[in-house]
Amino acid sequence: MEVQKSTNGAVEVEQRFRRLESQWRAGTQFHSNPSIVMGHPAMRAIVAMGAAVVPIICVICRQSHRSMVWALPEITGENLAPPKVEGGFVKWNIPAQ
Repeated sequence: MEVQKSTNGAVEVEQRFRRLESQWRAGTQFHSNPSIVMGHPAMRAIVAMGAAVVPIICVICRQSHRSMVWALPEITGENLAPPKVEGGFVKWNIPAQ
């Protein structure tokens, strides 16, 4: 019975995440400013969901939508690819996979 409850919880988390992701994409698709992208209410709700959404975000980042990666440092407290500033621009050195 516990497994059933756990599975249902995971399904609910993913469904909520997908609704929020859809709202976030629609609201930020024409923006490149990280403050706007990360400040969108749907993204704030995604970040507030915490560690439960990290695996979902990792799958998304591997498949297509790389901007979602911006949520990971906020959720996990880790920044595995810290930016550097070159010529006045912030750049990340993230190897291709």
